[in-house]
Amino acid sequence: GAAPAVQPKSGKPLLVIVGIAVVAVVAAAFFLMGRGRGGVATPTANAPLRVTKVTTSGQAGAPAFSPDGRFMAYDTSVDGNEAIFLRQMATGSEVEIVPPRQDVVLGNIAFSPDGNWVLYTTRNINERERTLWRVSTVGGAPREVLRNVDSAPSFSPDGQRFLFSRSEGLQAKFLTASFTEVGELEEVFTTPEEALLIARPLWSSRGDMAYFQLDKNDVLHPKLMIKPADGGPPRVAPGPRWMQMTGFAWSPDGNQLYVSGSRSWVEQAQIWQVDPASGEARRVTADLDLYSGVVPRPDGNALAAQKTILESYLWMVPIDGTPEANSAGTKRMTRGTDSQRAPDIHPDGTRVLFSSTADGHLNLWAMDLDGQNRKQLTFGDAQNFWSRWSPDGRSIAYASEKDGNLQVWVMDADGQNARQLTTVGSTNYGPDWSPDGNWVVYVSSQGDSSFLYKIPLEGGEPERISEKQGAVLAEWSPDGKWIATWGGDRPGSPQQEIMLIPMEEGLEEERIQVTVQSNLELINLRWHPDGDALAMAATMGDAMNVHLLSVPGGAPQQVTHFEGDDLLFTHSWAPDASFLVVQRGTRHTDIVLLENLP
Repeated sequence: GAAPAVQPKSGKPLLVIVGIAVVAVVAAAFFLMGRGRGGVATPTANAPLRVTKVTTSGQAGAPAFSPDGRFMAYDTSVDGNEAIFLRQMATGSEVEIVPPRQDVVLGNIAFSPDGNWVLYTTRNINERERTLWRVSTVGGAPREVLRNVDSAPSFSPDGQRFLFSRSEGLQAKFLTASFTEVGELEEVFTTPEEALLIARPLWSSRGDMAYFQLDKNDVLHPKLMIKPADGGPPRVAPGPRWMQMTGFAWSPDGNQLYVSGSRSWVEQAQIWQVDPASGEARRVTADLDLYSGVVPRPDGNALAAQKTILESYLWMVPIDGTPEANSAGTKRMTRGTDSQRAPDIHPDGTRVLFSSTADGHLNLWAMDLDGQNRKQLTFGDAQNFWSRWSPDGRSIAYASEKDGNLQVWVMDADGQNARQLTTVGSTNYGPDWSPDGNWVVYVSSQGDSSFLYKIPLEGGEPERISEKQGAVLAEWSPDGKWIATWGGDRPGSPQQEIMLIPMEEGLEEERIQVTVQSNLELINLRWHPDGDALAMAATMGDAMNVHLLSVPGGAPQQVTHFEGDDLLFTHSWAPDASFLVVQRGTRHTDIVLLENLP
């Protein structure tokens, strides 16, 4: 269905939809802005972008404008179940037009071309099939339109037919139907041989069709495709190479595309305006929050979107007893209104390195474990994140967009003498150190996939360490023998694999089978200091907790026992394994209106 192309609005962990390809759509725990192919323009210096909240519940999504722009329909949570509201934009007054029903999921909201009907889909929480309904904007009983509809209806330029996707396993078809008298369905496109899935077709006012596609040989990079109205073959929309795509829409005149997406799997999805002819990409938003579900207002002068705000803090967890005892002893390490992310404990166990939004940008900081001697290490508006102490504690490797691209940098422990380590390619991130401190391993996104490379600390020629495509992180074992990364080959399955890539002669590649329920688990992989186990997050019910997975395999052993639906984003082990520092927090999603577009 359309799910992989759209960022779910819930604050709960997101389900893995297409195996490891979920990193193409996740909102990860720490964020940056990289640079892709195609020109990148910064927002103009005219009137500043104006972002105002439309909702304040923290659980709203799926905005849709009426054809005259006077009304917005959206769904939101009411006592744990979803309802659809109609809002008059000028006055802010609202009315509930679809009441909540137990265990029924709503979504895919659209207006009919005459503005008289709101269309939406329902799905029983335990079933896959969605049914399309329409309800009058003045209220009344909903009427069923069509069954087995997996995307919001998109109307043809003349308003006579609507376009939608229908899933058949991992395959999908794009179909059209008459809105006034649903009868014979017309098939207009089906999943091509090279594609793993297609989703969310949208007609432009000129008749071109845009849609989301993931290819079998490159599940990490979602593609925005355009099928021209003149019947020509589909083509990739030019512009940045997306690593996640949380929404897209045509401008009302059909000349531009708006995309909410990012060029690295650890980047927050921002809104871009992309010229489908030249590929020039102009930033609409440039902040630390995540955008999805972008929808232009019909006059073309404003956008609505879902905006997700992350609140997270660092906590110290003693590891000296049962999971319940460990969690009971947890102490909060950080305060304030900024968000702290991605901790890494110093090799001597006395300080912690992390990224923070304290100065309005994502920069690196370090502090003592009691919160004292807090020091900012990087400055400026370039995002800096994913930092790791060297084994001797004298240097820090990190990812930065300082030179306009996303590269791996190294600096002294006090933030001095920063130097760019990687120069090949424009998207390099996720560094980790060899135990002897002589090498840095990292993820490099080049061409049509991502691979693991290592590079000498003094710089030089990077060396690819695995032919496995689709790397998302690299964790070097304490004994230097292995690098752990994700390597799942089974799209659509929660059964995934951790790959252990040998770094010494005579060792064979190992694979550990794991069950993954949330994409946040994909960024939580760390070696236990003893080197005989990997630590990862696992979701049980609403709660995310740290588990140990013995190498080369075995039943996971629970380490923490947090309760509630706070998310566990990242964690780091003390050198003697006596405590953890974890990043836990929440996400809230509301609908915003963006005016004064660049």
